[in-house]
Amino acid sequence: MPMVSAGTYGPVCIDAADVALVGSPAGGTWSGTGVSGNLFDPSVGTQTLTYSFTNANGCSSSAQHHHRGERAAHGERRNLR
Repeated sequence: MPMVSAGTYGPVCIDAADVALVGSPAGGTWSGTGVSGNLFDPSVGTQTLTYSFTNANGCSSSAQHHHRGERAAHGERRNLR
């Protein structure tokens, strides 16, 4: 069975650019809510991203990453006079 890693990613604001996903070994596929190819478009809350890989012998394995999307913090409100 191949050793598979889904990588490590920190929290991302939901209005940030898409996150490039990198799994190993190379050549696997990503799946999950907000995933298109190897890009992830985060939304609020925790999503489970799965990286699956099949080696030349037909043996498959997968790894998951639970990604947390956060709302962007808004600037302070100030009273203007």
